[in-house]
Amino acid sequence: ISPSTLDDSYVAQPGSANIMERVKVKFGVNNPSAVASFLLAIDENALEAIQIGQLLKIDNLLPCIMSTIFAAEVSGLSVDFTDIEPPTLENFVSPGIDRVVSKSVR
Repeated sequence: ISPSTLDDSYVAQPGSANIMERVKVKFGVNNPSAVASFLLAIDENALEAIQIGQLLKIDNLLPCIMSTIFAAEVSGLSVDFTDIEPPTLENFVSPGIDRVVSKSVR
């Protein structure tokens, strides 16, 4: 295989230049849905020790509840969608490369 001899070719001789391509690949999904599962371990003694008056102050609500949690983790994550849009490729330096890669993706 030899380099293109067309006027818009970036490489005239093999090994004469380095060309860096910064390509954008865009695609989309239709109707995404996600389900997450969490494991939460609460210290029962710490929960019982919280005074109701502390929870009535909005500034204290989250810190009080967080102080009772001693372990938390995401135990599962499932993402689903109905359809994937065909990818589009942009920003190729050479129109020839753009044409070859776009045809191979279809």
